Amino acid sequence: APPIALEKWCNGFNANGMPALLFDPAGKSALELLSALKQKKTNKIFCTIGPEGGLTQTEIQMLSQYGFNLCKLTSTTLRALQAAAVGAGLLASLL
Repeated sequence: APPIALEKWCNGFNANGMPALLFDPAGKSALELLSALKQKKTNKIFCTIGPEGGLTQTEIQMLSQYGFNLCKLTSTTLRALQAAAVGAGLLASLL
């Protein structure tokens, strides 16, 4: 499928009540956020990462408006491949 604009994707986004996370260094601690989800016995989470170079502030605000919680994996910006691997590993270990 061809790429689509983030705004168009967000307009069609529906997590069906699933928590939605955006891995971003400006977010809350991943350990804190995922521990809270574990206590709620959440077994499905929708996760996304930004592209190489990160998302713009406007894109982050848009995702937040659509229910995404910012989740900090590290104090620095990771490369997309690293963020996917670290995020998946953290999710697997905590949930």
